[in-house]
Amino acid sequence: MKITDYKNFITQSFQNIATNYNMKWITSDDYIMRLSNENSEIYFSTEKYSDDLILTINNKKQKEYYTIYNLSMKILGNLDYLSSDEVEQSISFNDNIKSIVFVSSIFIKNYCQDLLNGDFSSVGKGSPL
Repeated sequence: MKITDYKNFITQSFQNIATNYNMKWITSDDYIMRLSNENSEIYFSTEKYSDDLILTINNKKQKEYYTIYNLSMKILGNLDYLSSDEVEQSISFNDNIKSIVFVSSIFIKNYCQDLLNGDFSSVGKGSPL
């Protein structure tokens, strides 16, 4: 599945994050999109024969990445960060990719401000890029 099929939905979901953290969109090909500033990058990718979405936050200076799942466990200790209305909206998409993008945008907006500003000290060492 091509990520570019979801480009409009992704850019709309992350519009406030892009603006607030001076991030720019980079599209490498039909399967990779990046939202990047000088310190960090939100990386989105799909594969040709899969319906999965890979979404990470990358520390550009240390060349490390963090999955959204690992970040939510490190920052919150759980995956319970959505309101009941947000859960209902996520389910209403009936589309796994849209749900992941929607949920991830909420988590990143509410809990990853320091990471987007380049301070990864609160989450420790990431995985090498």
